[in-house]
Amino acid sequence: MGISIHYKGRLKTEDSLPKMIEEAKDIAEIHHWNYHIFERQFPENHFGKKTFNNEMYGICFSPPECEPVQLTFLSNGEMRSPSTLEPSDFSEEDQDLIKILFTKTHYAGPAIHKIIIHFLDYISGKYFDEFELTDEAEYWETKDEKLLYKNFHTLNKLIDAFGQGLESNTMKQDETFEQYILRIAQDIHKQQENDQ
Repeated sequence: MGISIHYKGRLKTEDSLPKMIEEAKDIAEIHHWNYHIFERQFPENHFGKKTFNNEMYGICFSPPECEPVQLTFLSNGEMRSPSTLEPSDFSEEDQDLIKILFTKTHYAGPAIHKIIIHFLDYISGKYFDEFELTDEAEYWETKDEKLLYKNFHTLNKLIDAFGQGLESNTMKQDETFEQYILRIAQDIHKQQENDQ
């Protein structure tokens, strides 16, 4: 549970990779974020093909309290997470899903979320041929700071309420775990309705 950014894409050209890496590295260094650079240049005659080798290309960086932002690619220029490099481990139905990367920004907070969204907006226009992003905080789509902060605040309240619900309610002998969780969720929903 927590606010995340989901994204996928493909680079415009193989020459885009080293330039994009340098810009991402600059952002990470300006903010004192840890980063890791994979291979910096695609091999000859791989870019744009359906097949790819077993190397990872690109960069990932880690803002504090945030999952890594992965700007990582297969040798054919398609964005992919290093954890999904071996597609044979995934079913046919999962092949589209493994092309989607995500970064949970919830614990990093709205200010870092905003920086990441602006950076992804900038590089996607400059270096990507195809790029799709879904922002659970809705900032990507709206650029509305009030909505961004509201969404973070709302989810924080919900997480706190759920934690308190777990602490103050024990599981009854005759209920399953699913029933226990559902009962807590229903109690939270009732409380929220009463607060309005």
